[in-house]
Amino acid sequence: MHVLMVSPTVFPQLTGNAVSAHRISEGLKKGGHEVRLITPSDEVGDFKPDVVHALHAFKSARAQMLANKFRVPLVLTMTGTDGNRDIHDPQKRLVIAEMLFQAAAVTFYSDILKAKVVAEFPKLAEKTVTVTKGFPLLPESSWKMRQELKLAEQDIIFSLVGSIRPVKDSLFPLKPLERLHTQNPHAHLVVAGEIIEDPDYGKRFQDAIANKSWIHALGSVPRDKVRQVFLESDVIVNCSLSESESNTLIEAMLLGKTVLASDIDANASLVGTAGVLYRAGDEEEFYQNAKMLAQGPRDAFGDRAKHAILRKLNPLEAEDYARVYEHAIGAYLER
Repeated sequence: MHVLMVSPTVFPQLTGNAVSAHRISEGLKKGGHEVRLITPSDEVGDFKPDVVHALHAFKSARAQMLANKFRVPLVLTMTGTDGNRDIHDPQKRLVIAEMLFQAAAVTFYSDILKAKVVAEFPKLAEKTVTVTKGFPLLPESSWKMRQELKLAEQDIIFSLVGSIRPVKDSLFPLKPLERLHTQNPHAHLVVAGEIIEDPDYGKRFQDAIANKSWIHALGSVPRDKVRQVFLESDVIVNCSLSESESNTLIEAMLLGKTVLASDIDANASLVGTAGVLYRAGDEEEFYQNAKMLAQGPRDAFGDRAKHAILRKLNPLEAEDYARVYEHAIGAYLER
């Protein structure tokens, strides 16, 4: 099968969509399928697909035109931003609705998001399916983060991994962590990710971290170094206002790391009691939890996190998508 996959971002950008697109495409290739992975602005070249798979309804809306051009079915994966936020924006909702109704199949990473979208568009129910995320692809590296940043073993590293943008609430943890650092100079923040989408927000973030020796901005970290960021950190932070099965949380938990995350429903369903949740936007609760983790044993939730996420990951992710494609092609040919 020839699959044209359209994602808002691809590697080397360190975003959730890029990580998911890479994982899914690599799984399909191992299964013998031909995959061309592009962004919405890329050319297709001479690739002739049997199906077009769009990750993100609004940002990958060009996939609809490509499916029409090649006269093949469209499979759409709805993301957290699609279903939690953009669907309530009147202009974006029109684009999303058109994508949803043209798609031969609509997939979701979680039943939680599927239920939200089906509640908005009940007629979609019969062509929706949940395909939970598979095992992360995290290559090993000889790079040593603490060594490069000149951080000692006794330093306590909180790490914010992923793109810098409003929906990730990247600015939020800076004030409570600065308060913690003032009390405990061994507390540091590592930021691994680049600014995307909103330059004004990005400038505010850069201004907020400027001249702070306890904050270490790595920029967009190559994929082969991400594993080391997780392994050499003490706490992985996720402050998102919207998610659908965060790749950062999945990867951190699989590596046995302690996570401190906003209690939005997608994060809560992943973390449960295998990490620490705080009320989204509550600086005091975030600070108290960060203080508690800084004082406690390293990777206090490590084993629990690893066991919890292992129960949720899907070893047949690529096979599940292949079945969705086959069904979509069959339904398309019968039209």
